[in-house]
Amino acid sequence: MIADVASVYPKLGLIIAALVLAALSAVLTIIGPDKVGEIATIMSDGLLTGIDISAIARVGAFLAAIYVASALFGFVQHYIMAVVTLKMSYRMRGELSEKINRVPQAYINGASQGDILSRITNDVSTLQQGLTNSLPTIISAATQFVGCLIMMFVTEWRLALISLGVTLVGMVLTVLIMSRSQKFFAARQTSLGELNGYVEEMYSGHSVVRISRAGRKVGERSTPPFTTQTGARSSFRE
Repeated sequence: MIADVASVYPKLGLIIAALVLAALSAVLTIIGPDKVGEIATIMSDGLLTGIDISAIARVGAFLAAIYVASALFGFVQHYIMAVVTLKMSYRMRGELSEKINRVPQAYINGASQGDILSRITNDVSTLQQGLTNSLPTIISAATQFVGCLIMMFVTEWRLALISLGVTLVGMVLTVLIMSRSQKFFAARQTSLGELNGYVEEMYSGHSVVRISRAGRKVGERSTPPFTTQTGARSSFRE
């Protein structure tokens, strides 16, 4: 299974490294507030006997190092994912182009030009954005959730239970919304392909239609895919 994934994603090692960096950045971010609390404790304990400035300086230096390392890990992770996804999208578009050159001519004649272009541009761009932003965000958010949950149980378990209950309710609602919205996302991509196909065909053949004086016939025969949704009329109709 790992070999199959590696064959599809040759940059799998870099993706895993970026996800590990995202998790490390989240862990360091979680440690930061605990060190801030440690500084507050040192200051409160020294109100009567004198504040230990050297101890505060040591904790402050460690806290600064934590945040610098967290920011550095986050920057490297974003850079790796941006480079990897750009190369992957470039390779996928090349493979799609080679695939289109191999398919029978009957498929090209029967398919919408805009739909084919949409698959090469919009679908690949959507996948690229998902890999660049969504995947690291999920890993980072999951790490922060688990880490914060542990810190909350260590600090006050009753408040942690309340927060966990509210979070679980939110997760259930999110899953329900996502399950219902998936079909709308798929329909949106399909409609986008139909719209691109209509615009491509109408615009590319506009001069031919005008020269042939067939604008009314074409307008009666072809219906814009967005007419039923917005009531808009095509600018190619006379």
